[in-house]
Amino acid sequence: MNRYFSRRLGVLIWLACCAMAATTAAFADMEQLKKTGVLKVAVYSDFAPFSANNQGIDIDLAEALAKKLGLKVSLLPFPAGENLNDDLRNMVWKGHYLGYGPADLLMHVPVDSRLMAENDKVEIIAPYHRESVRLIRNSKTIPRFEGLDALLGKKIGVEKISIAALVL
Repeated sequence: MNRYFSRRLGVLIWLACCAMAATTAAFADMEQLKKTGVLKVAVYSDFAPFSANNQGIDIDLAEALAKKLGLKVSLLPFPAGENLNDDLRNMVWKGHYLGYGPADLLMHVPVDSRLMAENDKVEIIAPYHRESVRLIRNSKTIPRFEGLDALLGKKIGVEKISIAALVL
């Protein structure tokens, strides 16, 4: 891991810890977490480079957070649902009907005011990643990109389970 990435990761972990410590819900659950000694963390099962095969950025953050809190981490990998509201219900506040969960924390949730308003049973905090959409094109087949019309009739691809996929 290069020094720049290690430094940024350290800052992100520190920010996540501060944000968790500053919330009322985190204080309310801390006694229960200390009793069990385990921080249950839900992560998306096929979401590289963030989480896949029990590795990735979200896994590293979860492990660092648990260590900072003096807890062991228990990962709950799961496939993404139809929408994020389903994921929050199944993995955070209710648990899956098959008995999986609930977790104490779900990684990689967007900090979005509309999403927060729709999910009053969870507290969404601590952004640690900003996602952006970029266009990569072949300048021979699309010499100029001045809007979506330039893509009409062309084969295009997007990363699955992404903002770009939702837009398309």
